[in-house]
Amino acid sequence: MEAISAINLSKSFKGKYAVHGLNMHVPEGAIYGFIGENGAGKSTTQKMICGLLLPTKGEITLFGKPADDAEVRSHMGVLIENPGVYMGWTARENLLLQAMNIGVENPKKTVDEALEAVGLGDTGKKKVREFSLGMKQRLGIAAAFLGNPNILVLDEPINGLDPEGIREIRQTLLRLNQEYHLTILISSHILGELSKIATHYGIIKKGSMTKEISAEDLSRECRDYMRIKVLHPEKVLPYLKQHIQMDGSEIVDGEIHLLNAKDGAAVNQCMFQNGDIASEISFHQLDLEEYFMSLMGGGNNA
Repeated sequence: MEAISAINLSKSFKGKYAVHGLNMHVPEGAIYGFIGENGAGKSTTQKMICGLLLPTKGEITLFGKPADDAEVRSHMGVLIENPGVYMGWTARENLLLQAMNIGVENPKKTVDEALEAVGLGDTGKKKVREFSLGMKQRLGIAAAFLGNPNILVLDEPINGLDPEGIREIRQTLLRLNQEYHLTILISSHILGELSKIATHYGIIKKGSMTKEISAEDLSRECRDYMRIKVLHPEKVLPYLKQHIQMDGSEIVDGEIHLLNAKDGAAVNQCMFQNGDIASEISFHQLDLEEYFMSLMGGGNNA
């Protein structure tokens, strides 16, 4: 089942579309990395999903039910922009206020569980103003976690953090996803960090979804391989598989692809000994960032 589905979603401001005809499919249990350049429409899309903005057109469903269903909406946790907290209060005091405001049953127990879930259970009487930026972000995630949500929507939760803060957020999100089975929709500029946690990706450009892809399919598209153009690939591949070191092989659009093969000279020699000549041998290398940049048109801000 899809936890979040958006069909032909559009939002215009004064006649100009920030999001236009966007389709999104977030599987239940996924960590969905939402990627796009500044101004591409990420935050606007997330705000519509959370009910903070009304769509101009289109449909949003959560677990197959309309997003404006109050019961469905009550099981969504949201952290858009900076968490709203009182700096002179402790983490627990802030969460208790939040829990009572939203009518959480057994607020003290729920708050303690939320603090433990994000690794802030031992902050005691320490005031929020003494927290690092990463700790403040985790407190914001804890506040979103109150109320037993099924979905967390997080807008740039690691933006501006140092490496240690980023690592703490990463561990927190993995724990919430794996131990509490939360579906997480997260936008971020830091592609390398998203690649460590995301199970699925959505790439938005100029308000429209360019591509949705699973992490598994992405790894296949970004893997290294030797590309060989030859007249009869189906004849050549069997003996290359016998004599060339590789992790796998395939024929794609009439080309031979040898996965993680490194020795082009050995390939040439093997083909020559069998009476074949390659018209071209080249190496395909594409990392995650290059892949996303190619889809977004080569911009500098993901």
